[in-house]
Amino acid sequence: MGPSAARKPLLHGIETSLRYLSRWNRLDGLAVFITFNKPRLPLWLIFRDADKCEQCPEDEWPNLENTACVKRPVDFLSFYNILGLLLTSLIVILFVFSIIILVIFIKHRETPIVKANNRNLSYTIIISLMLCFLCSLLFIGNPDKLPCLLQNIIFNLVFAVALSSILAKTITVVFAFNVTKPNIRFQIFFRKMTQVFCCVGEFSICMCWIQFYPPYPDRDSVSKPGILILHCNVGSHAIFYLALGYNSFLALLCFLVAYFAKKLPDRFNEAHHIAFSMLVFCSVWISFIPVYISTKGKYMMAVQVFAILSSSGGLLGFIFFPKCLIIIFRPKANVKQSLYVRKALQQFKIQHLREELGYSDDIQLSSDAKEELLWWLQHVQEWNGKTMFNSNPDRVL
Repeated sequence: MGPSAARKPLLHGIETSLRYLSRWNRLDGLAVFITFNKPRLPLWLIFRDADKCEQCPEDEWPNLENTACVKRPVDFLSFYNILGLLLTSLIVILFVFSIIILVIFIKHRETPIVKANNRNLSYTIIISLMLCFLCSLLFIGNPDKLPCLLQNIIFNLVFAVALSSILAKTITVVFAFNVTKPNIRFQIFFRKMTQVFCCVGEFSICMCWIQFYPPYPDRDSVSKPGILILHCNVGSHAIFYLALGYNSFLALLCFLVAYFAKKLPDRFNEAHHIAFSMLVFCSVWISFIPVYISTKGKYMMAVQVFAILSSSGGLLGFIFFPKCLIIIFRPKANVKQSLYVRKALQQFKIQHLREELGYSDDIQLSSDAKEELLWWLQHVQEWNGKTMFNSNPDRVL
């Protein structure tokens, strides 16, 4: 008995509608909606005989004759399609680029430009960003239980480590220039506690996420008729956005501290680069949310991978790339003997500003400040356009 004869007993109480899929540009199935005075629920049916219809499983679809179920084509961000291949290539390029920067910093670890901004924190930030690049690979490929569970957890934790290290580095610079008698042990303790406290906050959120609403692999058969979308369900969108919001809060805090520290008088003060990189980071993730909500399937994963790569690459490029240019192409600007500056005027200014005197107040210059002012009058032309640093710094940040 053909399909046309099988449809006749089903006319009462059943509304039939034909759907065309642009994917194949031809009639591909019969969508049958059971009404019975209830909301319309789509059931993809096949006809076994004149009196019986059967529903296809979720991962299958009726054939052209509506007599058998066939496997639906699946859609996910694969390593083998063009989009997945491009993102994988970008991940490899950024990972190799971060390795090169790390090697440069380790090889020139005794130079002033590396030591001036706390090389241990720099190593931590670079390694964290390398792990951010690698964890993007978890978002590509067939969604399984373990990758779905780990992809967002690892990404948020590693990003929290990177942002907390940047925040600790910036706070250390502020302490060094705004404390009359700095305590080196207290600065180290405060820097470590800042890192630990920021990481513990993100770690607590992720542990609650795993314990109560763990992510899991899911299938979507509604968004695209005839196509089965494989994706990772985040478990709880509230915790997902809470974890992202916590990292965004750390980035905003880094920006505020860096914006305050960028006016401090240090030729190797990287607060300008940190502030700009935090602006890029916040811009990326603010634009990520509406795009992520409005996309489905592999494009949703691709948007998240691109956001991770662009924000991590922004931090790596804006903070460390300028230093690499100085190390490689301007080695004379990275030698202690050529990085000399006298600080009597600077210390004299800071001391009187702490006494609540303004820039317009008249003060009596000290003998050291007068001597340095005369030195600058004699040598300012030869230092024009050069980078300067104290050959014997009072402290290394």
